[in-house]
Amino acid sequence: MNLPMSVPTDNVYKFVAIFGLVMVIASFLASIQQGVSTNEEVFSSAPEIAKLEASKNLDPYDKAKLEILHRKLEIALSDRKFLTWGGGIFGGMGLGISVLGFVAWYKKVQRHQDRLLELQVREAEKKDSEAIVGGSG
Repeated sequence: MNLPMSVPTDNVYKFVAIFGLVMVIASFLASIQQGVSTNEEVFSSAPEIAKLEASKNLDPYDKAKLEILHRKLEIALSDRKFLTWGGGIFGGMGLGISVLGFVAWYKKVQRHQDRLLELQVREAEKKDSEAIVGGSG
């Protein structure tokens, strides 16, 4: 499915609002990806760790391998924690930016455009009613 995507360039507030939403979505997707990646690492390493830990006599190679596997898990879990917090902060910033952008867009642009449209409609209705009254007499 190809969706036409274009950057809103008609005003900066709309751009800021949409950029903030993109930040929120990106942080959400990154958190999901990090969780999946960490889970894969845990599930792929766990059987091998259990096998090595069950062995009574480990040679130096197996001891090093076990240590490396434990360290890989430790790093994966640490990365998950860091990136979860980082993603939360990034997403929170995105939400704040988006809210500020939408509020500024509404206050500085949209409500004036709405008012202008309302005045144009009133003017058109006035002309129509004058034409009807003037044409029937």
